[in-house]
Parts: sequence; C-alpha cells; structure tokens
Amino acid sequence: MQVLQDPASIALAVERFPDPDVRRMIAAHVAFLAEQADGDPAELLRVIVVEPGDTLGVVDAATGGLVLANPWSGMRFGEPGFAPSCETLDEYPTLFELTFIVGDGGLVIVVLVPRRPDIDAELLALCASHATPAEVAP
Repeated sequence: MQVLQDPASIALAVERFPDPDVRRMIAAHVAFLAEQADGDPAELLRVIVVEPGDTLGVVDAATGGLVLANPWSGMRFGEPGFAPSCETLDEYPTLFELTFIVGDGGLVIVVLVPRRPDIDAELLALCASHATPAEVAP
C-alpha cells in the first residue's frame, strides 16, 4: 500500500506515479481541492493506493476504520443493510475510488483500488457491491 499524505509525495505521484489512471485521479483531486480551498490543496488530501497483498483489514486500518464500519449507522461490512461511510464509491474501468471527508477541517481521504486479480478479493467485492459507475474515465 502506498500512502501519500504530504504535499511532496502527492506532487511526486502526480508527476511520476507508474499507473497513469492513478496519476490522473490524484491530479484531479488536487485540482478540485485547489478550486475549493485556500492554501496548498495537498495539505487537505491523503491518498491510499492499494497494492497486491493489502488485505481489507489493512486498508480499513489505514483509513482509521472508515471502510469496514459505518459510524453513522453502526453497521459493519457483512451485516444486512451495510453501506460504506464514504462520500462516494465510484467504479472506473481500471479502478474503484472511495472518497471520505473527515472532520471539520475538510481532510479528504481517497482510496484507490485497482481492479486487478491480484488485489484482495474481499476488498474488490465490497467495492463492486456498493460502487456507482463513474460518469467519466480517470
């Protein structure tokens, strides 16, 4: 898992991340936040890029427990009626994107989950069962 949580790592990812779809998604979030907030938009952004070997539990821990439990409903993944607590869960041809807005400071946590067979099957299933098809490609 790659966790980009400071302006330097985010800027480097926008320029050089190996996966062009991931690179475009990060750049789109930086551009959106630049329009919405004062100061450096990368200060408000944390990006988690899932890699082979990352389990659903590891991804959940990296978000502070936001993936497997919905703090508003009290429901956990696997319970009937569970819905993730993310603002959006978008499905693109090559990846899923979960976007969380955390706290009053406007911190945005984006989890990018590549749609590949070497990514945790349970994480892919959670995403697929709750995703909305994105309107545009990354």
